[in-house]
Amino acid sequence: MIRQTPTDFVLAKNLEDGSTALGLFNLSDETRTVSADWAELKLKGRMSVRNVWRQKNVGYARGVYSAPVAGHSVMLVRLVP
Repeated sequence: MIRQTPTDFVLAKNLEDGSTALGLFNLSDETRTVSADWAELKLKGRMSVRNVWRQKNVGYARGVYSAPVAGHSVMLVRLVP
């Protein structure tokens, strides 16, 4: 676990291919933006972001990844250097 607050938490796992799986969990009733900072994840530089469940490339992020997550929902992305 990277971080937990009363309204959200962030999980991350380094994968064998050098990418990182990132789970953004919203524990609140309302949609809210959940973020993960590269410093928390021990990452550097620009990362390609792919939404794992939708099987779509989201774009690129540098330094932080933030996304709106519906209430009581999860977003799972893969960060690739």
